[in-house]
Amino acid sequence: MSRLLICNIGNRDVTVPAGTLPHDLEDNHRAKISYLREHKATIKRSIQITMIQKIIDYLERDSLDYILLFGTQQTNSAYQHTDTLTDAELISELLVERWNFRPDQILVHALSANPTHQNELIRFYEPVLAAYDQQLQPSQVILEVTGGTPAMSTALQLTGTEIFQERALPVYIAPDSALPQPISIGRRILGGPLRKVIQANLATFQYHAALDSWRLYRPYFTDLQSESSAKVIEGMLAHAAARVNLDVPQALLAIRGLVGLADGVHDPKIHSLYNALTPLSHENALAEVLALAEIRLKTNSYADFLTQLVRYVENSLRLVCLRLNIPFINWQGQADPHGAKVDAGWLRQQRIEKISVGQAGLQKLLSSYAPQDANVQLVLKLAKACQPLIELRNEITHSLGGVSQAQIEQAYGATVSTILNNIQQSYQQLTQRSLNQNPYDAINQWIVQLLD
Repeated sequence: MSRLLICNIGNRDVTVPAGTLPHDLEDNHRAKISYLREHKATIKRSIQITMIQKIIDYLERDSLDYILLFGTQQTNSAYQHTDTLTDAELISELLVERWNFRPDQILVHALSANPTHQNELIRFYEPVLAAYDQQLQPSQVILEVTGGTPAMSTALQLTGTEIFQERALPVYIAPDSALPQPISIGRRILGGPLRKVIQANLATFQYHAALDSWRLYRPYFTDLQSESSAKVIEGMLAHAAARVNLDVPQALLAIRGLVGLADGVHDPKIHSLYNALTPLSHENALAEVLALAEIRLKTNSYADFLTQLVRYVENSLRLVCLRLNIPFINWQGQADPHGAKVDAGWLRQQRIEKISVGQAGLQKLLSSYAPQDANVQLVLKLAKACQPLIELRNEITHSLGGVSQAQIEQAYGATVSTILNNIQQSYQQLTQRSLNQNPYDAINQWIVQLLD
């Protein structure tokens, strides 16, 4: 890993006091620099490289591993007298002599593109900077964009930011200040398309992809958002990435530390999301499953929608069993509301045959134990209506076949939106709770607002 300084060299990067040069050289920059190199032994103390000296002093010489100097070398003879490649070579020599850099640390590269043509310069810089990135593998790249033409400065900033990404630090040196000033125009320009990428991930509820993009390109966004907003965005993406997999502990951990940021302006939303999962009652968990089913429909993920539907049907049956105090146990024989078995002793007392815990077995159990109970009738009605969809899901699970919206609607006898609405109504009747806005829609809207 290394630290690289890149400089465009312009006509004003090498200066000498008035009267140092012969008068006949004043109008020919290239000849002027050649004269300085030829007579360097006698006048080298008069030669100043003030702009580059400022950045080296600011960064500290020992912290720099490489310096890359771009000097122009035009093919058009009408402009060759303004070229700066010889300036770059002279600066290279002075850096070795005055700051004790090793010769191999100073790299001089001829810039053959027209220094006033933006697109041509960008085409020049892209492969050259990519090659140096591969060769040097710098951990940080300082782009000193003061020297050279305005087109050279802009092209180096844009292309350098594109190639080096979060490692790039463009800086400008004002003539009247010894303190270089970081600038972020390149990051801001690139931040727009990257923001669109994250918004597209959110639209399809691809939270892991959105989180990866955010973490990879975060420096482009922190120029646009406050640090507290950036922390909220990352925390919310991490929360949604865990929540979409019902990884409740990680989902809660991701937002626990967000309370109080930005003077607490986001606290009500954070508390709302946190409280919906704490405690994760059976009712809350069913609401989460319905939210997942809804976003699977929105993204046309029909196989995943059927999985969430079967999950909901079976666990709504289990919820009614728990309300009726039917004892579930785990494989170790301990009481467990999520257990994979019903206590065999209890079944014998009720004179009910041993059942397999699953949606079919729980339907049979409830039909035998409390057929007149209103909630039992409610969940059995839903399970019966969804039976064709359960069979369709089992069919694709145990085969290599796919599933379409048309197949789902044909099996159920209604549109997919009607299917979802019927299940949501059943949930509200069963729990006596209303279903508010889908939490993932709320999360998306909030993150998009923060990104803007």
